[in-house]
Amino acid sequence: MALTNVLFDYDPVAKNLSAEAAPMGGLPALPLLNNGHYTETAAGDFAVTANLPPVDQQNFWLISADFSIDGVHLFGGQQTYGPISVTEAIDDALGMLSPAVQRLIEAQAKLLLTQPQHSNFGLFDWSYIRDPADDLTGTFAFGSSLDLPMLVTGHSFYPPGVHVRLVARRLRGRCTGTEPGADIRARAARPRGAAVADGAPR
Repeated sequence: MALTNVLFDYDPVAKNLSAEAAPMGGLPALPLLNNGHYTETAAGDFAVTANLPPVDQQNFWLISADFSIDGVHLFGGQQTYGPISVTEAIDDALGMLSPAVQRLIEAQAKLLLTQPQHSNFGLFDWSYIRDPADDLTGTFAFGSSLDLPMLVTGHSFYPPGVHVRLVARRLRGRCTGTEPGADIRARAARPRGAAVADGAPR
């Protein structure tokens, strides 16, 4: 799966962010269900490539990840795994988790595939629109009120009062506004479907 033209917004102080899946193929935008109450949001485009072998066939897999801003590589890399089948890989990944977490992930995966607009009480909400002409591409939005950086690292990424905007896309641009309290953004056209908090710099 490729996520492109992604706009990340993070504001652990005001916690009033909003986002929506952008209009696609004549379909209207699909907002998150708790807009105006998120700590972090993301919105952009997705494309899924479905070329998996038979699920029980063992193969070597080249796993690659890349995070870049305006075409500038920040981190990522490649690693080879295997031989392992799709079924074995899923079983191995789930096997590292407790049964309760496994059931939660399986339930969320089923919801993700069947409900294009869903709310988990504002903790992990999403919306997406599939292109009617190509079911494997479309637009998406994600929102959470959890302050995920705080949960993962034990502290927010930025001090109170700083609104952060991170644009990840494959276009030319330059980042400005690094002084405290500034809006940190890539100076390029705003991706479609991106939403900002009320009062945030535009």
